[in-house]
Amino acid sequence: MPSIVSRYVALLAILLGAPNFVFAGEEQSSASMKVAFELGHSGQKNQELLKRIRSEETKIQFIDTPLEEVVQYLKQLHHTEVQIDQHALAQAELKIDLPITLNVEGVDLEDGLNVLCARNKLGWYIENEMIFITSAQAEASHMTVRVYANPDGILDEDELTLAITGTIQPDSWSDSRQGGSIRAVPSGNFILVRQNRLAHEQIESLIRLLSGIED
Repeated sequence: MPSIVSRYVALLAILLGAPNFVFAGEEQSSASMKVAFELGHSGQKNQELLKRIRSEETKIQFIDTPLEEVVQYLKQLHHTEVQIDQHALAQAELKIDLPITLNVEGVDLEDGLNVLCARNKLGWYIENEMIFITSAQAEASHMTVRVYANPDGILDEDELTLAITGTIQPDSWSDSRQGGSIRAVPSGNFILVRQNRLAHEQIESLIRLLSGIED
């Protein structure tokens, strides 16, 4: 049976063959172009949500407040659906009333979530246009597929693959369905990556650094 990445490669090859296909859906300069995106309607909506939480300022100030109350506060503050992955928390022996003590402000929601989760053995990811608060273990194993540009062929396919797998979570790459995977797309300066949220962030930063693309 073809792997998930193989199916995405086939789909992307079709898109690349379309005469009106432009990366990221619009013409952009090399200095500001988008280097990563998810395929499909749901993927596009997830990327839109990620862009929004990177731009919205948040304030998270609580003392020994149950996690479920913090989540309700974030939902109301940002008008965004936020869910707790209760099953994953239970597996990690964490509870939805986990006491949260945190004082952050003047940062975007993405950074706020990163601090909240890092200090409480939690994780988060975006799926189906929602933010899920989960355990750190579940975050690490939650894989999504993204397409990355290799702008102007900054590195050849093998070099870029080695740069990514050798520096970003090296132990997480595997041919199995549980691990991360990476594949170059024929006939185009693109790579397809299946990885967890944090690894995707690091891959995007690495490609921007190598190519001189601004955030």
